[in-house]
Amino acid sequence: MFEIPKPKSVDQLSAIIIDQQALVRDSLKNTLYRIGVPYIRGADRAHQAISEFRQRDFELVLISFDLNADKDGFHLLEELKFKGFVKKSTCVIFLSADTDNTLVHSVVEMQPDDFWSKPLDLRKIEKRLGRILNTRRKLFNPFYCSDKGEYSRAIYYAERYLKDEQFKAYQAKLNRLIGDCLCQLGEYKDAEAYYRTLLKSVNFGWVHIGLTHCLLKQGKIEEAEANVAALKKRKDTCCSVHDLLANYYVDEGDYPRAYEEIQAAVKLSPRNIERNRRAWDLARLNHDREGQYVATTHMARFAKNSIHDSPQLTLNMLRSGIDLSGASDEEQSHQLNRTAERHLYQLQKSYPGEEFINQLLVLEARLMVSRGDKKGAEKKLEQIHRPESNTAFEENLDLAKLWHETGHREKAVALLREMQKHVTDDTFSGHIIQRYLEQELDERQAIHFSPKELSDMASTYYKQDRLEQALSSLQKALTLSPSSTQIALSTLKVLAKMAERGDDLSEQLELMQSCDKLLADAKLSSTQAQELAEYRQQLNQQNMEPVESD
Repeated sequence: MFEIPKPKSVDQLSAIIIDQQALVRDSLKNTLYRIGVPYIRGADRAHQAISEFRQRDFELVLISFDLNADKDGFHLLEELKFKGFVKKSTCVIFLSADTDNTLVHSVVEMQPDDFWSKPLDLRKIEKRLGRILNTRRKLFNPFYCSDKGEYSRAIYYAERYLKDEQFKAYQAKLNRLIGDCLCQLGEYKDAEAYYRTLLKSVNFGWVHIGLTHCLLKQGKIEEAEANVAALKKRKDTCCSVHDLLANYYVDEGDYPRAYEEIQAAVKLSPRNIERNRRAWDLARLNHDREGQYVATTHMARFAKNSIHDSPQLTLNMLRSGIDLSGASDEEQSHQLNRTAERHLYQLQKSYPGEEFINQLLVLEARLMVSRGDKKGAEKKLEQIHRPESNTAFEENLDLAKLWHETGHREKAVALLREMQKHVTDDTFSGHIIQRYLEQELDERQAIHFSPKELSDMASTYYKQDRLEQALSSLQKALTLSPSSTQIALSTLKVLAKMAERGDDLSEQLELMQSCDKLLADAKLSSTQAQELAEYRQQLNQQNMEPVESD
């Protein structure tokens, strides 16, 4: 039988204040004593706070972004939630002197009960604390039911409270809870009607997000899109609406637009590791090697000293860097390889044992391939073994890439097929990874070289006046790296030469236009811009317009 425990009164609560400044801790402690909280602990750094949580539960947590040494308050709060020390029933107040928009967006997503900017106004804090704790206590039953997945029961309590005059001040929280629970139950038609009713009297961002979510789930696209433009401009909805649209476009199979939305959300809230992971997955599917590198770099940077921190994040950054190197010009490739070498050396020094040795050997071999030393990579392969676990996705994928890069294509394809069997399609990332593996299989069976190798081959063919072969190589390179300005520029160069020779390029018009559009939207160097103008002029002289006139 489902039972709801009785909420604690203020004189039964325990609190912890986590802030590096002793003056702030003492001031807040005195305030808490005045309102009747009997047990209060303080901590000036993350590991001290975690030690306190291991000894007892805290119903009230005041946590500052600015902490000494080991990790910031955002990552500490994330870790406390992950380890179950901070539950949905815990009252959390976040403190920060930094009110930068990216931090505020990140903190809001952690859903604290309140956000206090420093310096603190102690005259107002006592009233705010009393109000927050009173709200928590009064609304305990419906929120407890929601936490336990009892959504219908939560709706029952919330609707009862809304009819009671003493809960009038909490209408917004109760209304939001009802809408969330209806969506959790999959009752989108009822939820839509509920949100529409609310909008007649309030203009909260979460109501607009809830309504748009319901419209998308029911396929009412035009009306949902009409809401989106305004929601992207609102501070309280800009992150949520991008996430909402990304999920919708993934469901619809429109991965380029899903990627655009998740990139916009990452820009607003770059500390969110899970969102960066989604950006990484979508970058891979959209052949954006630079986007992969940016996402994995973000994860390695922002996860440092957090619950997410792991050598695997640095390994993933190195893998993305090597992938990018294989599609870059000589100068950028050299810089990426130097960076990868430096991080690889640090990892080899920090983890000399067996745990990472195979992954580090694969990376070392892939770096050799990137530098043009395939013989050295072949020799390194003798020391590398197939991972024992079929679920070691990134490790297996990296090995498949190495096998393909060194000519062992059948082994690479077989490994990719085996990996497909162990990826489920029931989550956002699982769906994207499944589609990505299908794409990898198709491309690695059809295209045997990297974008860099294909570009080098095209250059050789061009010098030999074998323009059809040059164009074919560049088209394959564009398939693997469709956002590469250098490959697009080289493609127009070949097409301009073919047009000058009098070839019929009517079948290449779409390719011409896509390359020209990519270059028109890109930031080109003065040399590249001059080359583009020359190729356009050559094409125009042969009555071949790269882009339709406005």
